[in-house]
Amino acid sequence: MRVAILAALALSASAALVFACGEDTPATPAEPDGGSGGEAGSPDDASSDEDAGGGNRAPTGCLLKTTDYTIGAKADNVARTDIANSVDWSDVDGALSEDGQFATVTLDEGQESSELRVSGFGFTIPDTAETWGIEVELKRRAPDGGVEDHQIHVEVEGKPTRFKFVKGPWPTSIVGTHAYGQAVDTWGINLFPADVNKESFAAKVSVKRAADAVGPVTAIVDSLKVAVHFCPDPIKP
Repeated sequence: MRVAILAALALSASAALVFACGEDTPATPAEPDGGSGGEAGSPDDASSDEDAGGGNRAPTGCLLKTTDYTIGAKADNVARTDIANSVDWSDVDGALSEDGQFATVTLDEGQESSELRVSGFGFTIPDTAETWGIEVELKRRAPDGGVEDHQIHVEVEGKPTRFKFVKGPWPTSIVGTHAYGQAVDTWGINLFPADVNKESFAAKVSVKRAADAVGPVTAIVDSLKVAVHFCPDPIKP
């Protein structure tokens, strides 16, 4: 039933576009890149089950439970396969916690970054639950400006997901926080508890230099966290 409901929602939304929310300036909605299934993020207070309507609910009507925004145990730099000579991230472990230690990458004209990949979130969603949404929370800035999202992905073993991005520059004066995804958002796949419970489940970010940037620009990531929305007690048809 969940697959049919999600398919209906996707058809009704046409391009299935959503927006991103954060502590800094609201972003402009972005179109998918190259027809490859990209999406922008979506505003949603995913950290709580409670809202003015009595709680976030799945399309089936079940009350959604949400994990904490969770820090991964491992960070890696992963070279891109879609372009040659992507620029590596430095000090990747800086993306594992909000401690003033940063993962960074510096881009010159025409350059894009490799993927900053975080995994090992340690989720233990019950096998009997229904997983309805994944949110990636990214705390980041670009001190000199000139940095934009390339793609934000979740990596699910054996299932290619859609990417997300926000059109517009990263903030310069604060470490802004953006959430990509929402309570009912499986990133284009049929999602099960085992998918997010695996150690291989990961979230990834890559960035690009803005076309109007002047000189080298640096992207800084303080933390990359993930929250999962699920129904512990699914409503049976």
